[in-house]
Amino acid sequence: MCLSAAAIPSADHVPEVETSLTDSSLDAGTNSTEEYDNYSVNLKQLYDYLDTIENIASPGCSAEVLNVALESMSQIVISLSLVVPRHTSI
Repeated sequence: MCLSAAAIPSADHVPEVETSLTDSSLDAGTNSTEEYDNYSVNLKQLYDYLDTIENIASPGCSAEVLNVALESMSQIVISLSLVVPRHTSI
């Protein structure tokens, strides 16, 4: 069953995500607790969006929905590859 775009979850539905302090930007000691909290909230929002995409582009959805999801995710991967350091694999 395909979900419509209106099925995007509200901010109340945020999956639990364990964040790691091994990220170099967090280890630098320049980030405050508020910046870490923002990072954590943003990471949770990312996982929420990924869950939404998985639910919308599920088996049985239309070819159009699947193609839009694939094209969009492809563009995201390309964009991220431009900002991720070369030594880090995606």
